[in-house]
Amino acid sequence: MRGKDDYCQLLTQSERQMTVHAMPWNPATKGLIEAEVVPLAGTAEYLLKDLDKFNRKIVLIGPINPTKDVEGSARLEKQLYKEIGKRAVAMLSSMEHTDGKFEKYGSPFDKYFDDYFGGWPRLPHGFLIQEDRSMLVRLLRKGQKVRMALRLGGEITKTQVQERNVVGEIRGSEKPNEVVIVGGHLDSWDLGTGATDNGTGSIATLESLRAMKKLGLKPKRTIRFVLFTGEEQGSTGAEAYVAAHKAELPDFQAVLIHDIGAGKPSGFTIQGYKEWIPALRTAMAPLSGIGVTGIPVERHWDSDQDCFVVAGVPGFFLDQDITDYFASTHHSQTDMFNHVKADEYLPSVEALAVTAWEFANMDQRVPHVTPRKDGWSRKGREVEATGATALPTRTFSFSVGLGPMFVSPYRSGQVWNIRALQRIAAVVRSERVQEHPTRSNIPARESPMGDSLLFSILSLGHLVAVVVSG
Repeated sequence: MRGKDDYCQLLTQSERQMTVHAMPWNPATKGLIEAEVVPLAGTAEYLLKDLDKFNRKIVLIGPINPTKDVEGSARLEKQLYKEIGKRAVAMLSSMEHTDGKFEKYGSPFDKYFDDYFGGWPRLPHGFLIQEDRSMLVRLLRKGQKVRMALRLGGEITKTQVQERNVVGEIRGSEKPNEVVIVGGHLDSWDLGTGATDNGTGSIATLESLRAMKKLGLKPKRTIRFVLFTGEEQGSTGAEAYVAAHKAELPDFQAVLIHDIGAGKPSGFTIQGYKEWIPALRTAMAPLSGIGVTGIPVERHWDSDQDCFVVAGVPGFFLDQDITDYFASTHHSQTDMFNHVKADEYLPSVEALAVTAWEFANMDQRVPHVTPRKDGWSRKGREVEATGATALPTRTFSFSVGLGPMFVSPYRSGQVWNIRALQRIAAVVRSERVQEHPTRSNIPARESPMGDSLLFSILSLGHLVAVVVSG
């Protein structure tokens, strides 16, 4: 559970007090500590030659430069972090955001954490805004001695926390055992309200269900709507769902995930599997009038479709304009409702609902694949990829909807800011189709229900609000 007493102040130079937040899943300091700050930058081989300089110090993490021997450098880097974990009293870092914005990551699973950070030790770990970290770097480069007072709070619970995915479905009228999944994730980081990560995906999932139910639609295949938990900790909810439904996976038609903010949608990524393009192109056909036509071959890892894709199930990630998302709201304190703009966000709700409907009613099955290991990275996007690979193995097991699972005690496993969910839902429900005249230009098709659903998302008006309770 996050502490409320994180504190950071220079004891030298300007004595500036800096805002700091504890890195999730790392221990707290034992009260207020005072120590010298030393940099961690250079090659791992060089830094390993003088480990005593890290004794009882606060380590400011910098770039560890690889040599030509990339694999050898990676091994040395892990060894370096292991040694620092034995010596330092705390670590400091910053993330990608600028302009005073924080960005949070973290996971209880060492392998997942290592994929991002290369093996950072589980020390008290604070993260700063980039501007404050840059100030410390400048002082240290000048050879100045920097001392700091630091307190990082929080507590990791000693027992596991029980959590569940939230699941609802419309049973298929002809092929009920074949399933299309529509999903987002219900957990979030706690610096903001989680409005764009992933309130927008959660509401898009719920609104897709609401529209279909309001219209009385009866899909041929079952459409299942899932709000996954634990996504921010490594897609734990999705992974548990896949494990619990392993025997049913061959009957899954497609998985559609909305998890990249509130930007205007452009299409669905296919995770490197060109075998899925024909079926996806057919399912997206009704969306041409609102510009959702793109089918990037690139893989978009790091959301709840991952676990399905590595099991061979067709998984599609809604591709959106990410300008504001990664520049501002992603995992930051600015992840607030004012970043949800109706004109940009509403088409993503339409895209999710219409594509799911088309997948559920098309004649053909979307082919399953045999995933191949070809060196994917959770952090990167690789264009023209030819396959996928398995997620890191984790030594835990649980059931979803039936029993316990391990999730973040940092509010990530809790229902966050219900008001944010309700406000996003209100945006969807208050819009009217006449405010979007471009939607009236959608051409007639042989299967017009997708077009009808497209209009209905914006024309149903106010209904009973969906209330999520803990």
